[in-house]
Amino acid sequence: MNRCFRRTLERFQQAAEGKRGEEALQAIGEAYGELLASDRVYLRSQLLRDLDVMSMAHGLEVRVPFVDHVLLDAVWPDLGAHPSLMRNKRLLHETLARPLPGAAVDRPKQGFTLPFAQWMAGDLQSFVRSGMAHLADEGWIAPGAPDATWADWQRGATHWSRPWALGVFGAFLSQA
Repeated sequence: MNRCFRRTLERFQQAAEGKRGEEALQAIGEAYGELLASDRVYLRSQLLRDLDVMSMAHGLEVRVPFVDHVLLDAVWPDLGAHPSLMRNKRLLHETLARPLPGAAVDRPKQGFTLPFAQWMAGDLQSFVRSGMAHLADEGWIAPGAPDATWADWQRGATHWSRPWALGVFGAFLSQA
C-alpha cells in the first residue's frame, strides 16, 4: 500500500475511532480538511520553493503545475478507494496518447532532495562552522559541540540537518 495513502487511511481511522454515524463522518471530514491543508502548505512552502531555488540556480525556467482545488476535491477521495491507480503513476501514464517507455514507468521512485550535504562539504562549510562556533562562544551550546557535531556528520553518525540548523541559528544570532 502506498505510504501516503496509508497515512491518510490511518488518519481517518484515528479520527473516527469510537464514533458512529454522523459523528464519524464529521470527524473524517475534519481530518480530510486538515490533510488537504497540510498538503497544500507542504506543496507551496517547501516543494515549490525548492523547485524555484534550484531552477533559478541553474538558469532554468520552470512552470509551476496548476492544481485545480475543485478537481482535487472531487478526485482525491475516490483515489483512496483505488490505490492501484496511484501505483507507479498508473493513472497519469495510462491517460497519455502515446505510451511512455517501460523504463520510465516501471522504476522505483527516486525522490528529490537538495544537495545540502554536498554544499556543506564545500562552499557552505565556513558558514555552517562559523555559525556553530558563534553558538558555542555565546554559551548556547557546549564548547566542544561544534567540532563534535561536524565530526558526527562527516562520519555519517548524524544527518546533515543537525549541523546545518545549528549553523543557521548561530548565523542568525550573530546578526541580531
